[in-house]
Amino acid sequence: MEDSPGQAPGEVLVGELIQHANGVFQWVRLTIPLIKQRALEGESMDDIRSWLREVPAGLEDVYVYILNNVIAARNRDQSLLFFQWRWEKIHGFVESDGRMKRIIKALAGGLAEVVSGTVQVVHQSVNDFLRAKGLALLYSISASTASIDRDNLPFHCQAALYRSCLVYLATITKEISNFQGLVINLVENHPFLHYTTINLFVHAEKAAGAELLQNEKDILEQIINGWVSVYLCFDSHENSPACPPIGTKVLHMAATVNLIDVIKSVLSDGENIEIKEIQHYIPQHVQDTQWLASENS
Repeated sequence: MEDSPGQAPGEVLVGELIQHANGVFQWVRLTIPLIKQRALEGESMDDIRSWLREVPAGLEDVYVYILNNVIAARNRDQSLLFFQWRWEKIHGFVESDGRMKRIIKALAGGLAEVVSGTVQVVHQSVNDFLRAKGLALLYSISASTASIDRDNLPFHCQAALYRSCLVYLATITKEISNFQGLVINLVENHPFLHYTTINLFVHAEKAAGAELLQNEKDILEQIINGWVSVYLCFDSHENSPACPPIGTKVLHMAATVNLIDVIKSVLSDGENIEIKEIQHYIPQHVQDTQWLASENS
C-alpha cells in the first residue's frame, strides 16, 4: 500500500491493518495489542508498518506466530501449563486480579482473556487450534519438555491436570482431614478445592497410563481420607456413582480409574483386597483386581 499525499502515518497504518486483515475481525483483535505494545516500546510508525508486513495473514498462522514470537521464551514452560489448564494459578495464589490479568497476558500472548472473573480463550478457533496443533507446538518449543507423539498429547495434558490436583490436595491435606464446620468456609480459604476434589480421578482416568508421579501411591494414601470427607460435603447424595463412600481406600479408586501401577504398588505392600467399605460389601472393581493379586503372589 503506497502512502497517499497528506496522509498521516497513523492513517496509513490503519489502512494497511485493514488491508492485511482481509475482513477477519479476530485477526485485528489480536494484532492491535501487539501494535500498541511496540508503540509503547518506542518503535517508529515505519518500524511498526514494516513489522506488520511480517505478521501472517491467516488466522491459524497468526496463532502459530504468537506462540513462537510473542510469548517470551522464559514463559513457555508456564504457557504450556496455562493452556493445558487455563485458569490454574501456576505458582500458588496471585494476590490481585490486576496481577493475574498481567500474568495471563504474558503467558497467553493475547490468545486468552479474563471475562467476568473467568479466564477463557478469545475465540473458539483458538481452542480448536490448541487441540489440533497448538499444544504440540508449545511442547516442541518448551525448554523443559521432551517431544512427544501428538497422538499421546491429550493423555499428557490430562496427566498434568491430575498431578496438579493431587499435589494441591496434598499441600492442604491436614486442613481437609481435620476441618469442622461448613465446607464453604474451607473453600473460601482454598478456592481451588472444589475443582480438585471433584476432578482428581476424572483426570487420572483420562490420563490413560501416561507417566505420573513416582510417589503417586504415597500421596494418594496421604490424602484419601480427607478427599472422601470433602467430596461427601460437596456431593451429599451418597448414592451418586461418582461420590466415594466412607471407607474408600486408594485401592478402590485406583481400580476404578485403572491406575495399574498404583494397584500393583498397593498389592505389593500387602494390602488386604478383602477390605470392605461402610456398606459391608466388597466393591466390584476391587473384586476385578483379584487377577493382579495372583500375578503378584
